[in-house]
This record gives sequence, structure tokens and C-alpha cells, in this order.
Amino acid sequence: MATLVVLLMDIEGSTRRWVEDATAMRAALERQDAIFANAVRVTGDLIFKHTGDGILASMPSVGAAASSALDAQAALLGADWSPFDSLPVRMAIHAGDVELAATTGSTRD
Repeated sequence: MATLVVLLMDIEGSTRRWVEDATAMRAALERQDAIFANAVRVTGDLIFKHTGDGILASMPSVGAAASSALDAQAALLGADWSPFDSLPVRMAIHAGDVELAATTGSTRD
């Protein structure tokens, strides 16, 4: 058994922002991704998935995830999101015990 800790972040209301101004949203998403990546990099952890407007990172502990989340939130608050008024995001930390299994190359239905 091992404990898996994942920090997630996504942009609230991103679809509406894409419709309003796709060019500005593309730039905002790049800024958001860079800010989150920097916050995760501080603890030496790994971003393992992008979901369009969201990012998932594996973390070594809940404390490291909380620290990275706080760093990202502070940087996000200080960033310029023009022409949008703001770029609200959601963040979550999920942690739990997982059983690691060897990959056999077979597929499951």
C-alpha cells in the first residue's frame, strides 16, 4: 500500500470565457498553467495531466499539496488577468491509500 496525494486545479466558468474572447482565454490559460507549474515545482512534484482548463499534480504529502496550493493561489491573485476582471479557480487535494499493481500489458473490459 502507498498513499497517493493529488492536487487539482481548474478554472471556474472557463467555457463562457472561451466564448467571450478565445485569444485572451488562451493567454490566461498559459499564465495559469505557468503559475501552477511553478508552485508544484517548488516541492519537486509532477504534473501528470492537463484537462483543458485544469491540471492534476502528484504530491509527496498533503502538507506539500497544501503548500503548493497556497503558493499558487497567492500568485494567481497577484496576476493580471486582463481583459477579464479575474480568473477564479477551484483547487482540491485528494489523498488516499492505493495498492500498486504491476502492468501486464493486458487490457480490461
